[in-house]
Amino acid sequence: MRLVRLAAICLFATPALAAPAQVQDEAPSQLHTPTLNPHRRHRPEDLSWMWQYTEPAPDGRENQLVNDPNFKPFLKANLTAPQSFWGNNQPLPDVVRDFLGVPGQVLADSNRYLTVTGCVPHFCPSRGLLWLDTGLSQPLTVFAAIDWIKDNRAPGQPGSAYTLW
Repeated sequence: MRLVRLAAICLFATPALAAPAQVQDEAPSQLHTPTLNPHRRHRPEDLSWMWQYTEPAPDGRENQLVNDPNFKPFLKANLTAPQSFWGNNQPLPDVVRDFLGVPGQVLADSNRYLTVTGCVPHFCPSRGLLWLDTGLSQPLTVFAAIDWIKDNRAPGQPGSAYTLW
């Protein structure tokens, strides 16, 4: 029984000791999170190719952005989570391209944020939004989609239901 207890203590204590943590000195303003490799510097991703598609204002050129040769590799590198809400477990970058297939807008804000909207071809009640914060060393990329729930109301009627993904 002692051996089992010792094994349990080692099993649960080892990951806690090896994981990086915040270390608090005497003042809360001096919090420090250790880095795993202090010699490795993360270079910011160059997304300057996207800004050209925000003109002409106010709507930009979403269709040209989605067809840019840099767009698909960008999605593949930044949206790696599995998805299960849209057809046959397609990779998430392909789903994003589906949901932005019919042009919406490409908007820039504060010379930092980029918002791309669109909808699924032949079914615009299913809409997508891609949002980027380019002001970080590793840009933050967020994708959201809505899909009409095929209930007793048409998509444009009050009270029609949607799912947010």
